[in-house]
Formats: sequence, C-alpha cells, structure tokens
Amino acid sequence: GLSNKATPWQSLICLGESGSGKTFNMTKMRNYLLDGFVPDKDIKKRMKAGLDLLNHFGNASTMYNDDATRFGSYTRLLFEGEPLRIVGARVETFL
Repeated sequence: GLSNKATPWQSLICLGESGSGKTFNMTKMRNYLLDGFVPDKDIKKRMKAGLDLLNHFGNASTMYNDDATRFGSYTRLLFEGEPLRIVGARVETFL
C-alpha cells in the first residue's frame, strides 16, 4: 500500500482524440483509487455519484461520439493518514 513516505505529488493524465476512451479510463482509475483508499462505503458511494453527475451534465452528442464530454477537468484527490486514505476530492473544470 501507499504510505505518507511515498512521493507526495503524483499525477495521472489522460489525453486522446474524441471517442478514444479518456473519460471511461479516468473513471476506471478514479474508481480503483476510491475502492482502495476510502474505507467508508457511504462516503465512497457519494464521491462516485458526485463525480459521475458532473460528467452527465457536461456531455453532448458530436459527429464522433454520441456521449462526448464537452469540458476538461482536473480532479484532486486528498489523502491523509497512515495508512493513506482518501478524505476528499476537489474538481475544477475548464473548456
């Protein structure tokens, strides 16, 4: 598992063409981290639902993708404790 002694700042960046699976893959990575580092099932469920809701409001049909995300987002997961656990998330969107 991760500990506070690990490198303090790490990033996951997902780039690609429209319809290449960026949102799908970021959702899989986010859920993997939430499942592994959020012990409280209710908090985990609410975090997933909130992040999913943002995606649903920002999607539209394009000629390449029927459910294209129309914005970029930066999601910061907040970790603390030993062993590490996610205690919150912060989402910033941009066009």
